[in-house]
Amino acid sequence: MTTEFDPTSREALATWLSETVSVIEEVSPVIFGSLPIKIHEAELPTGDYLGSSIQLEIDGGVVEIGFFAEEQVCKQLASALLGLDPDMLEELGLDLQDALGEVCNILAGGLKGRLHQNHEHFQLGIPVGLDVETFLDDPPRIANLELTLDNATAAHFALRMPVH
Repeated sequence: MTTEFDPTSREALATWLSETVSVIEEVSPVIFGSLPIKIHEAELPTGDYLGSSIQLEIDGGVVEIGFFAEEQVCKQLASALLGLDPDMLEELGLDLQDALGEVCNILAGGLKGRLHQNHEHFQLGIPVGLDVETFLDDPPRIANLELTLDNATAAHFALRMPVH
């Protein structure tokens, strides 16, 4: 049975936050390797972050997932994703933005796997690099999950609903 997707409802936001936390916990060994993570709701991020986002087209609406992390954390993520020493990333000239895009892809794929059966249409977009300030300055409806590594703020997943 499919239900109409209403991204403006509190229930939709609560469901997305709950499922996002579940997916992060499920895929964290792939994304973060053996790095210990904690996830909790937090204020929206400020600061110098690299960012990537992906849009999910769902029935008649769009949800956008943004992932933001400081450069050092991006290096840790890329290292964990590729199984390389962080120093090797620079030597090989790998783009940290690609690592952020892959994190968005993994999370969006996990969410699609959990939520698609409730919708007639559920399509993933392509991850794009973005400016954190621009993403956060135009929030129709936004929630933020903060990830901590070794008890220090490391990264943020932000959800925007709906996107027009």
